[in-house]
Amino acid sequence: MWKLRALVSLLFIIAPVAHARAAASRDSTRHAALHLCIGDVGISFGNAPRVHGLRFTADDRGLERVNGLNLALVSTHGSPNSRVFGVAVNVLGGAYPRGIMQGAWGIAEAPWICNVDGFAVSPFGIGVERSRGILLTAITASARRATGIQLAGLGLEIERSTGIQAASLAVLGKGPYTGITVSGIATFTGGPMTGLNAGTFLWASSLTGINAGAFVVAKRVRGITAGGMVVDDSMSVGGITAAVVIGAPPWMGGEVGPSRVGGLSAAAVVEVLDLAGVSVAGYNRVTGVQRGVTIGLFNDARSLHGVQLGVLNRAANNPGAFRLLPVANAHWGR
Repeated sequence: MWKLRALVSLLFIIAPVAHARAAASRDSTRHAALHLCIGDVGISFGNAPRVHGLRFTADDRGLERVNGLNLALVSTHGSPNSRVFGVAVNVLGGAYPRGIMQGAWGIAEAPWICNVDGFAVSPFGIGVERSRGILLTAITASARRATGIQLAGLGLEIERSTGIQAASLAVLGKGPYTGITVSGIATFTGGPMTGLNAGTFLWASSLTGINAGAFVVAKRVRGITAGGMVVDDSMSVGGITAAVVIGAPPWMGGEVGPSRVGGLSAAAVVEVLDLAGVSVAGYNRVTGVQRGVTIGLFNDARSLHGVQLGVLNRAANNPGAFRLLPVANAHWGR
C-alpha cells in the first residue's frame, strides 16, 4: 500500500512540473514538450531546449543543449548553436553545413546540430559543424571540423579532420587531414594530408606518410607512395615511390613531369625535371638535372651528374661519342 501512495504522490509532483515545462517549451520553440524533468534532468518528449537525460522529438528544432541522448525523427531546419554531449541520433537524416563544397551532397543552410561530443549517427545523412567522437551514417555525412572516427556508406564531406575518415565512394574537403583517410573511389582535398592515405584517386596539396592510389596527384609527396600513376607538373616526390608511371611521358600528352624526384623510386616510366637519388624504371627521362643513379632499359638525361646503367644510356651534356653509350654512362663535374 505504501508503494502505491508513493507513486501517486510522485505523479502529483511531476505533473505540475511537466505542465509548466511544456508551456515554457511551447513559448520558446513553438512546439510543446512533455518535459518529465526536475531542473531539466529527466526525460523529455518534444522540443525542449535543454535536457540532461533523454530527449525524444519528431522535428528537431530549438535545441540548445543535451547531456545524454537526443533522438530526432527528422531535422528540416537544423539547430544553430546547439550542442550534444553523449549520443545524437537522427532517424531520417539531418541538415548539412553550408559552404564546404556548396551542393556536392545536397548541403542545406544549417547543420542539424552544431557540436556533437560523443556519437552522432543516422541511417541516411547528417551534418554537423563539429564532431568529436564518432560520426556514422549509411549514406553521407558532412562536418566542418571532425576529430575521431568518421564513417559513411557513400561519401564524407569534411573541411578539416583528425583521426579516421572512411567512405566507400568519396572523401571531400579543404584539409588539412591528419590520420587515416580511405575512400573507395576518390579523395579530394585542397589542403595537406598526413598519415595513411588510400583511394583509387588521391588529390591533395601535399601527401605525407603512406600513400596508395591508382592516381596520385599532389604538389608535394613524401614518405612511401604506391600508385598506378604519380603525376603533377609542379610536384616534388621524395622517399620511396613505386608506380607504373611517375610523371607524364610525351606519348601520354605530357611535356614535363614532376619538378623533382628524390629518394628511391621504381616505375615502368619516370618522366621528371630534376632527379636526386636512385630511379629504377624501364624508361628514365630527366629533362633537367640528374644527380644520382638511374637504372633502366633506356636512360635519358639532359644534364647528367651521376651514373646511368642500362641497355642504352644518353647524357646530352657529354661530349661527342660519349653522349650515347650502351651498358653504362657517367658524367662528373660541371
